[in-house]
Amino acid sequence: MKKLLMPIAAMLVFGAMFLSSCTRKIADLNMVSNRNVNFKEDYIELSRHKQATTWRFYTLLRLIRIGKPTVENSIDKIIEKNGQGEFLTNATISTTNYWFVLFSLSGIKVEGDIYGINKNKQEQSNSNEKKTSSGSPAENKVNSNNPPQKIENKGFELGEKVNVKYKNRNVEAIITELKEVTVKVKWHSTWDGDHNEEFYYSELKKIETTK
Repeated sequence: MKKLLMPIAAMLVFGAMFLSSCTRKIADLNMVSNRNVNFKEDYIELSRHKQATTWRFYTLLRLIRIGKPTVENSIDKIIEKNGQGEFLTNATISTTNYWFVLFSLSGIKVEGDIYGINKNKQEQSNSNEKKTSSGSPAENKVNSNNPPQKIENKGFELGEKVNVKYKNRNVEAIITELKEVTVKVKWHSTWDGDHNEEFYYSELKKIETTK
């Protein structure tokens, strides 16, 4: 009998503390993204029916607040579930609130289908371009006599320092290779050593230098 009374008592205590909840839909969108989307690229569906919620925790009288629920943070969170994601389609944005006696929770949820660049097709296209531009040995010999030129692409250049977001933290990196769609960068971290990673151009942020 005592074993039966304990879970019943716990449910009653929780029920007394829990006052109410509310969920409200904000919007239904055909497409949403926080990134620069280039519709000339070949995008494919990467994942369906994904969702993410960012929360804020309030204590009584809202003396303490933890978390920052925003539509932007929720979109970033859901796209980060698939590292190659660029935008969402069939997106739904809603808010959820839970009220208890001593605290409350407030969240913004985003759900939808994740789309990203078809990297397989892009890599195949780059491979074909390399074969076409390789030329004959004589042509290569002539070209090798030309002085090297500074490589520039989309406003970025080799050796330039940029800011990138890696595992939810901002790091300062150096560009080591420029591609048509992506960029390779490197940096050193005192926590986990050297890194060589690849990012989309839309994920890079220029570091402004003061004169």
